[in-house]
Amino acid sequence: AWPSAVSVEATIRGQSTGEVHGLLEGVPAPRVQAASVAVLGPSGLWSTVLSGTALWRSNPEADVADVTVGGVGAMSWRRPVGATMGLLLEVDLPPGIAAGSAVHVVSSAGLVSASNATVSFPRVALESVSPDYVLAGARNISVVLRGTNLAIRDDDIDMVRVGGVACRSWRVVEAGAAMSCEGLDGPGASEAWPSAVSVEATIRGQST
Repeated sequence: AWPSAVSVEATIRGQSTGEVHGLLEGVPAPRVQAASVAVLGPSGLWSTVLSGTALWRSNPEADVADVTVGGVGAMSWRRPVGATMGLLLEVDLPPGIAAGSAVHVVSSAGLVSASNATVSFPRVALESVSPDYVLAGARNISVVLRGTNLAIRDDDIDMVRVGGVACRSWRVVEAGAAMSCEGLDGPGASEAWPSAVSVEATIRGQST
């Protein structure tokens, strides 16, 4: 720390101004200590809440020049509701970011945070399929997949496969909990599924 953190003093031919306060502000570097497990929001973006010190001073939009995740700029950032000044920062992650990517905050003064925080995502899990069988030779089948941390909007679904066969279309049945695979054709009587009993879904880059 400065010996006298916010004072300014000048001496001209033996005449001193004395220590003048209030002219200079000491600005600490931001520090990111942790990042919450990402949450899929209604905008279709994963978001995380950073915790640390000196993340911003009075206004995150003005005090934060950039937030990088794995070296890629975040989509946006803001003060979480009820957050204490500078201790929390909510960040919308850029698409395609992998778990384990480091997060850094860059202040408007150009100071880059030291960071021990990395991005993590919730486990996208499938728990049941209804109906749980497909008749040989059946065409244009619809099945409902239920689980946890599934899509909120239709656009959140990247891909769904049943038995190794991609669904022609899909939609959200219950936000975060159920979605349907539609237009699926079952194998013929003498055929087999490419992957007999597998079901797979990818939600905004996170796969079951």
